[in-house]
Amino acid sequence: MSSTDTASTAIGIIGNITAVLLFLSPAPTFFEIWRKKSSGSYSGVPYVSSLANCLLWVFYGLPILTQGLVLVITINGFGVVLESIYLAIFVPFSHGRERMRMLVFIAVVLIVYAIIVILTLEVLPNGKKAMFVGIIAAVINTVMYAAPLAVMKHVITTKNVESMPFLLSLCTFINSCLWAIYGILKVDPYIIIPNVLGVIFGIMQLVLYGYYRDYDTRVVPIDVDDSMTSHRKKKEVIQEANQAKHMANYYSNQSDGTPPPSPNCARTIYYSD
Repeated sequence: MSSTDTASTAIGIIGNITAVLLFLSPAPTFFEIWRKKSSGSYSGVPYVSSLANCLLWVFYGLPILTQGLVLVITINGFGVVLESIYLAIFVPFSHGRERMRMLVFIAVVLIVYAIIVILTLEVLPNGKKAMFVGIIAAVINTVMYAAPLAVMKHVITTKNVESMPFLLSLCTFINSCLWAIYGILKVDPYIIIPNVLGVIFGIMQLVLYGYYRDYDTRVVPIDVDDSMTSHRKKKEVIQEANQAKHMANYYSNQSDGTPPPSPNCARTIYYSD
């Protein structure tokens, strides 16, 4: 075994570990669904998408298409099993149109996957098989990595990071880095491209988290229209602020010998009820 093979194996094993942690991250959600016997407002679409992604990567890693990608098969095989368990919990506890929608979505994914397998094995020439499956898998993987863009937009809009957990963002970033390196060592563009994009998206998430993490403590706006504050209290706050401002101006110019301004002479901010 060459040094490159040794390095790719080591990176792949670590990548398997981080990916397992990512696959297990929704487990508390499904425990809650099972406990409440209801899927509530949760959406099952991401888990069907993840199932489709894992199925494609398992197929891509098989020796009939590519060589030396055992670690791709192992982690995505684990993903297929775990996502199937998640859906086996989610679907029975979803209701009405949501359950029907999920069943149709799962059926469509399995039918399309079967078509891809048949086309690859029976129609395409040997030189095109891996490329065909690799492109589809890379596109789906990229879309999944780009999914948090909506969350990032929400963070920017609300200036709040509660919807973007730090540990999940960090694990996603590390996982993308590991698999990008693995793809480079294996010289596999279909692994490299989506994971390099994953690294970029991961950096964006971490930067946003770092900037907005303590935004509320750095910027504390005074809302004079707060309904919880009485009309009289607002007047007192504004008057005190104006008085403090004029006192500050006085002490900064006290060498001119003028007396401090009276609080009643302070410029008043008027507002309507």
